[in-house]
Amino acid sequence: MRETNVEGSNFYNSSLKEAQLCDMRRYTKANWIGADIRDIDFSGAYLVRRHIIDENFLHEFRQQDNLHKALYWIWNVTSNCGRSMSRWGLFLAINVLLFACIYWGMDTWMPPGEPLASHLKNIGEGGLPGGFIPYLYYSVVTFTTLGYGDVVPQTTAGQIVLIIHISIGYLGLGALLSILATKFATRGN
Repeated sequence: MRETNVEGSNFYNSSLKEAQLCDMRRYTKANWIGADIRDIDFSGAYLVRRHIIDENFLHEFRQQDNLHKALYWIWNVTSNCGRSMSRWGLFLAINVLLFACIYWGMDTWMPPGEPLASHLKNIGEGGLPGGFIPYLYYSVVTFTTLGYGDVVPQTTAGQIVLIIHISIGYLGLGALLSILATKFATRGN
């Protein structure tokens, strides 16, 4: 199979013992579920090996039960199962915008009442001007865990949303580091 285009090929439960997979093209478009890749010299085909192992792991993962199917779906949509930094970055950016909208919406549709002008201290009267931008600023600072302290929640509702936001931020940035480590640290093993 050396220097072969395998797009659309089905290697389901096949034995590839002693096969040469060097310079294989379009291997990500083939079905490798259950393929026996023992005793193969993967010289020049480390990415093929990694892809086959990943596909079999993901197949096994999602076949366990309904919870794993749901987790797989979320994992696949948000980061292509940990393989797409751009998809995960987009997911994180959407989270930042979503929480900025939540903070803005809380002050717009659920004002805290007198004497407070905002659920967040230093936004609104006498604080950061600019409509939506201060909420976006606060969301970015919170999500990235910088936490300058210039804007802080001053109501219980603001604190609850902040706790959820920080939790998602920690998980999101931790997952980003995991994706980076997986991308760069597992070469050739």
